[in-house]
Amino acid sequence: MKVSLQVAAFALYKDFAANGQARLASTITYYEKREGSNDKYFQTGLPRELSVLQEKAHKLEDARTVVITESPVDALSYLAT
Repeated sequence: MKVSLQVAAFALYKDFAANGQARLASTITYYEKREGSNDKYFQTGLPRELSVLQEKAHKLEDARTVVITESPVDALSYLAT
């Protein structure tokens, strides 16, 4: 995941193993416009798979809660709580 004030890019993965390892499938990028709205772009011709966000101090296999959202941007609000 890369984030700046105007752009956020997330990796989308597939073929997850039990330990949380997966293969990169594509990316999704969000751009914030000057008027406050935003656009999202998927890589053309590549599958739309899953993005996994986790706190750096925790291992994925130790997760006790799974939150499913429509987009990675929506999931960021859960990491802050």
